[in-house]
Amino acid sequence: MKTARHLFLFVLLHLTGLVQAQDGPPVWVFGKNAGLDFKSGQAQPVTFPIDNHYSPSSSQTDPAGNLLFYCDGRDIKDRNGQVMPGSQNPVWQPPVHIVRKITSNIVPVPGDANRYYVFILSPSSGEPPFGTYYSGVLTYSIVDMRLNNGLGGVDPAFSNILVNTELDTDMLVVPASDCSYWLIAYRRAPNTAGQFLAYRLSATGIAPPVTSSVSLAGFPYPFHNMDLIYAYRHNKIVGWIGGRLLIMMDFNPGSGVVSNAWQLQDLSEFRNPGGGITTPSVCLSPNEKFLYILGYPAAVNVPKIMLWQYPVDFSNPALTLPIASASLIFETNNALYQTPSISVPFGSQNCDIRRGPDGRLYIFYNTAQSFLGVVNKPDLAGAATGFDAQGVQLLPNTYGSFWFPSVAAERFTASTHYYKHDTLLCFSAPFVLRPTYRGSQYSYQWSDGSTQSYKEINAPGVYWVKATGSCSDATGIDTFSVSFEPPEKCNCTIFVPNAFSPNQDNLNDIFRPMLPLTCMGGGYRMRIYNRWGETVFESYDLMKGWDGNCKGQPADLGVYYYTIHYRNTKGEEQQYKGDFSLLR
Repeated sequence: MKTARHLFLFVLLHLTGLVQAQDGPPVWVFGKNAGLDFKSGQAQPVTFPIDNHYSPSSSQTDPAGNLLFYCDGRDIKDRNGQVMPGSQNPVWQPPVHIVRKITSNIVPVPGDANRYYVFILSPSSGEPPFGTYYSGVLTYSIVDMRLNNGLGGVDPAFSNILVNTELDTDMLVVPASDCSYWLIAYRRAPNTAGQFLAYRLSATGIAPPVTSSVSLAGFPYPFHNMDLIYAYRHNKIVGWIGGRLLIMMDFNPGSGVVSNAWQLQDLSEFRNPGGGITTPSVCLSPNEKFLYILGYPAAVNVPKIMLWQYPVDFSNPALTLPIASASLIFETNNALYQTPSISVPFGSQNCDIRRGPDGRLYIFYNTAQSFLGVVNKPDLAGAATGFDAQGVQLLPNTYGSFWFPSVAAERFTASTHYYKHDTLLCFSAPFVLRPTYRGSQYSYQWSDGSTQSYKEINAPGVYWVKATGSCSDATGIDTFSVSFEPPEKCNCTIFVPNAFSPNQDNLNDIFRPMLPLTCMGGGYRMRIYNRWGETVFESYDLMKGWDGNCKGQPADLGVYYYTIHYRNTKGEEQQYKGDFSLLR
């Protein structure tokens, strides 16, 4: 009797896990002796020897998430907190206190798992050779982890190399379209038009910058005091100009060209009479569908902290963000959120918001505080974000700072990812399996030793494929099994997923069984229960699944239970029950 191939594809190949984008390393070091460790999937407060209230620090971890070293803008410290010789910032050194931030950023040297660029952007002291007073000075060193018995050290040949002395206050690091990176900064030399400079960081070193002259209609001045973030899915740069205008620009990761600046918002739309927003900070949700703005929209002497959420559509070439489109997530004039927990020199208002490796957003309300705000579900709208005003309590005698750590793109870290996306397919032999992501950046090895980008399946059995990114040893491994079933059984086999993730990214957003309608004789009913046995969803339509909401609110993460009843075409009652996980 003729049979059909019944293919249970338990795992589909998705190589996006090889990309660790702007969420950054799983260990943050900041403030006074403070830090967060995300390796468990939750932010765990930890302590490190650091005293840095005024500058965004940076840190580097190994593939397992263990801290290697960190930089506070003044010097580079190994994982034990010891200063690496040759790492001291040549522009500013203790005991000098400076309020304007000193930004640091760490970038792996492409093709070398032991070496890291460490960039520091400092306001100039005005002393030669560092340019005019308070202009941005960019220097870099290279840390080699093979030095100092594995604790790492600065390569003496690459210690505090001077790159530029005419920059603004911020820099941005994003992956290029190949295995390199771009460091993007803004040049605002006196008496010249402003220019964006994009330095390519590759295995052969730092190339001369790609220069882009960018202007904004109605703003005839060079940009200044910028705070930049990057929309990775859309190749857009979003940033402030002077704490007043929020703008967006296009970026080409192949050429390094910045272009097409336009205004998203003027903060005068929601500043109080006589006052303006001070030290605003912006952050994107993981799905890049919401932009968050945090700031003090009042005069410095009348403080009030506000957190706004704006829906954004980066495909709209005329995108603007009017205040009417925003949701107010949090607002307070409570002194608890505006007063440092300890006395600090040059204290002033400042707040910051940054996305963590766990997908949540974290908030500093002011410098030197002992707690952080948390946006638990930033991909959702309005009250569904689950905002917690004091979601993280730092350890005793540890405090936050003006800014969260800088986060560089760590796209090519070496690690292995196993994927299990349950799918049920029925095909006649032969069946061709193709990875979701293909191209010259990936190589493949199948279980039979073949290396092509696809596999033709003609026999039952267990198959696996390993994909490796060409820029590192990062790999993805997928396994699937093939079995035989008679055609009539193959055609009427129900498949129920064991997990779904209703986070509005259009991937596995709906929990719904899969069954050909030709197998249905009627009487379909599906019920979903929580752990307490309460019904959270019920459907009498096979095509209508659960979107993860209960009574108009997002349901809690965790395990849920289902029962499915229907009659087949022979009139026989069919019953299924089981459990599945709700993820976000």
